[in-house]
Amino acid sequence: MNIKDLIKQRVLIIDGAMGTQIQNADIPDDAWSGTLEGCNELLNSTCKEEIIKIHEGYLKAGADIIKTNTFGALPWVLDDYGIASRAFELAKDGAKIAKAACKKYSIWISLVFVRVRWGLVQNYHLWVI
Repeated sequence: MNIKDLIKQRVLIIDGAMGTQIQNADIPDDAWSGTLEGCNELLNSTCKEEIIKIHEGYLKAGADIIKTNTFGALPWVLDDYGIASRAFELAKDGAKIAKAACKKYSIWISLVFVRVRWGLVQNYHLWVI
């Protein structure tokens, strides 16, 4: 079954805001690598356990589609933090984390989708988990 068929059967629920959840999470100071606080994509590398907890919270609440923590994983955005060269790494880590959370919950949920998102770029990909 694909997403188009599933949408014909029922309403699909997309997870909520990642940034708000990160602000509410218990992120240790060292996860921000010193002066990079606010660079949420960095947490895909330095604080994976908190990002996966956020995804799991949305899955427990019934989300069918999980967005990756990659909104700002673009070289020109990460350049503001001096880490433009890490864009691919952080985006890939974000996708792996979301996929791992979905795989864990796909035991109870028949189909879960991961939506990879990069900022305002309209380049979305859905993976069936």
